[in-house]
Amino acid sequence: MLHRMLLILGLGFLLACSDKPSPTATDTLVLSRVSGNDQVAAPGTPLDQALVVQVVDQQGQGVIDREVIFWIAAGSGQLSAERVRTDSQGRAATRLTLGEQAQTVRVRAEVAGGQGVVEFRAAVSRTDSGEAVDSSAVFAGTAHLPGGTTMEFTWIDSGSFVMGSHEFEDEREADEGPQHQVHISRGFWFGTHEVTQAQWTAVMTTNPSQFPGSQRPVERVSWDEAQLFIDRLNALIESPLYRLPTEAEWEYAARAGTLTRWSFGDSIDRISSFAWYAGNNDPAGTKTVGGKLPNPWGLFDMHGNVWEWCQDRYDPKYYDEAPRQDPPGPNTGRVHVIRGGAFGSLAPFLRSAYRDWSPADARGEFLGLRLVRLD
Repeated sequence: MLHRMLLILGLGFLLACSDKPSPTATDTLVLSRVSGNDQVAAPGTPLDQALVVQVVDQQGQGVIDREVIFWIAAGSGQLSAERVRTDSQGRAATRLTLGEQAQTVRVRAEVAGGQGVVEFRAAVSRTDSGEAVDSSAVFAGTAHLPGGTTMEFTWIDSGSFVMGSHEFEDEREADEGPQHQVHISRGFWFGTHEVTQAQWTAVMTTNPSQFPGSQRPVERVSWDEAQLFIDRLNALIESPLYRLPTEAEWEYAARAGTLTRWSFGDSIDRISSFAWYAGNNDPAGTKTVGGKLPNPWGLFDMHGNVWEWCQDRYDPKYYDEAPRQDPPGPNTGRVHVIRGGAFGSLAPFLRSAYRDWSPADARGEFLGLRLVRLD
């Protein structure tokens, strides 16, 4: 059974075309942007210039017929689409056109998988002819790093959730309460995977990891070093858009709408399908990111592999007085929050509500990171 699907997107919003079977209800579709011509494809556009979408399995074999739905999410105007064929194999592209009154709108596209919806967003602007073109200034889910390395992000909508654990949750810790409602007022892009060694090296030119592998998570990274990595990323785009997640953002994304111990439920029986942890980590060490099933919002390794730094300082009593909207964490403190558990952690430490901490200068083979990018 396919555990992970890859959607190859150009810069437009397109329809897949194939006679292969559709994914089963347990498949998850993951959106991934690739480079392409900024001009939306017109009939007869050569394949190497066209904006083509395909849904394929993890090994790149077998195109699957799946529709990508798109609509105007911000701005007003009429958006129309013309499906076009781009080659002899019948791969499809879509020419988008904006009505005369529309100049620039935000378009949202999504494809529904069995475990939730993953979104791809971009803005389109109108040319004099009415043809819609993608605005390269609008981030659409893929960060381009030096040397051609990329970093994928998943859009997380604003919303509310219940943070912490209830007093009867198995193996609960005191600092997980009181359980309380939190509102995240602004959507954000969240790293689809933990930062990999390839991504870290592309920015920092060094690799501190104990367990080498370009697609393994970078580790032996302190909170202070994570800030330097973020500073360099922001310098590349000349804007302070990247940062670590707040603890509330992290748990909101990890839970993905669930109230259970883990995002996949309360039973430990399924944990090996979703996490690298002490119960299945043989040989010991980190593993390639994305090797397990994602959570309902399409995020991989939210449980296990490496602990992930949060922006917040740690206070075991913070939930007693934390703001109920966008809590920023304590104003003072000498240690920072880490979340998610690692390859050597027992299952209770991988729970969505579990909190831990580490000094800002600490480095260990179990410490990594995942980024937020602001929209």
